[in-house]
Amino acid sequence: MSRKNNDKKQKSITNKIVVKRNKTFGEEIATLKTVEGMRSFLGKIIPNPDEVLKRTGKTISYLRTLANDGQIATCIQSRSAGITSLEHRLRYSDENKKYSDFYDKLLKKIDVEGFIKSVLKAPAYGFQPIEIIWECLDDKVIPSKITAKPQEWFYFNTDNELCLKNKEGLVITEDMKKFLCPVVDDEYLNPYGRGYLSRCFWDVVFKKGSLEFWIKFAEKWGMPYIIAKYEEGTAEKDIDKLLDSAEQMIQDAVAAIPNTSSVEVMEAGGKSATAEIYKGIIDLCDASISKNILGQTLTTESSKTGSYALGEVHFKVRQDIINSDKKLVETCFNKLLKWVHELNFGDEFAPEFELFEEEEVNKTLAERDRILSDTGVRFSKQYFLKTYGFSEDDIEVSESSENSSNFSENKAKQKDLLYGVQSQSVIDDFINGFNDNNFEEIMNKKLVNILKNFSETRDSEQALEELALLYPEKNDKSLEETLTKAIFLSNLWGQVEHSD
Repeated sequence: MSRKNNDKKQKSITNKIVVKRNKTFGEEIATLKTVEGMRSFLGKIIPNPDEVLKRTGKTISYLRTLANDGQIATCIQSRSAGITSLEHRLRYSDENKKYSDFYDKLLKKIDVEGFIKSVLKAPAYGFQPIEIIWECLDDKVIPSKITAKPQEWFYFNTDNELCLKNKEGLVITEDMKKFLCPVVDDEYLNPYGRGYLSRCFWDVVFKKGSLEFWIKFAEKWGMPYIIAKYEEGTAEKDIDKLLDSAEQMIQDAVAAIPNTSSVEVMEAGGKSATAEIYKGIIDLCDASISKNILGQTLTTESSKTGSYALGEVHFKVRQDIINSDKKLVETCFNKLLKWVHELNFGDEFAPEFELFEEEEVNKTLAERDRILSDTGVRFSKQYFLKTYGFSEDDIEVSESSENSSNFSENKAKQKDLLYGVQSQSVIDDFINGFNDNNFEEIMNKKLVNILKNFSETRDSEQALEELALLYPEKNDKSLEETLTKAIFLSNLWGQVEHSD
């Protein structure tokens, strides 16, 4: 045996000995139970480290009352709608397509919108326990009820495990398949996560305080002062009567006073700046709430300098927040599907739950492709996937015989178009859209070369790129129109040539 092999073998033996002798090699050393100064956690309960709850001495249930604030309620509804408005579906692989009937029926039984709303409480409070109640139906175990439970009924132990606050301190494990618990922004010292309601606490407090002072200000300075004047030496009882009359005047604007007395109305002036201070604080707090929950303010705050165009640029909820919430919901639902699959089928080929946004088809582009198709252009499957956002399973593009029959059918349509049998309006529209400049442009030698290349490759994307280099001053829509008209005319011209 060579010296090199001996050294390698000796090193391997040494490593094995080190691992065997060091008992802590495969164990966690730095834990809440072992670190000095963490003795307070030896009761196996980690208190919620939320700074707001610690400073105010309140429990997490208090955060629930913040949702009564109008601005918070509006923002929560908007953020929730950003996810509940999405479509949902199950994605199957070749291995689990045989289970599709079972899961399609199961998905109809589950309140998907209610499930989503339950999961979205996690970003609000930091974590959200969700209990699954199972039932047997047609020899299958399925979830019959999915319920979000109050956070204050649960705690995390020193092993960062979710526990129920009962006499035994029930540790909830994944093997139980009873509780889903989405957590947002958790870490080792804070398994409870961080919710946006906690960040909104002081905004709500300051807003309420400002609103209270604003109301007092309005009561004091919003109404005019009534000053009743009396002569010196007037009796006390007459003064009291005069004050009573003035008080009645404030309420009903009617009073009876002696001829020797006078009443003067004094209005507060120059107080608008003070009122703006209170309004400014409230607006600032509302803007801060919107940023904490939605990530932006344009769609929830009115602004004198804002515009509809600016509002259109921003989503109702910032897209990265939507993506984060979407991923949280999908992860929880897929864990539920995994449990269902383990209980019923025993393998690991559970389908995947997906939230997606139904995209609108570009009508202009679709019309262009229809016209090109009518003139004999054949589009590949990759083109439809790329252009219209279809998935692999959504469409099929036949290759051999069907393509040739379709092509023949398209040629027949072209012939019909030439002789006015079908779709005369299509030709009329194109003819009406032409002028002398268009025709000269299409007959340009450079464009003829582009069309020649297109007739050989049938690559419309490449043709558009070449056209963009030829006419850099045109926008995408104008280039597409030029290419469509050119191809259309070229095919018509070709048909006329062949017919002759």
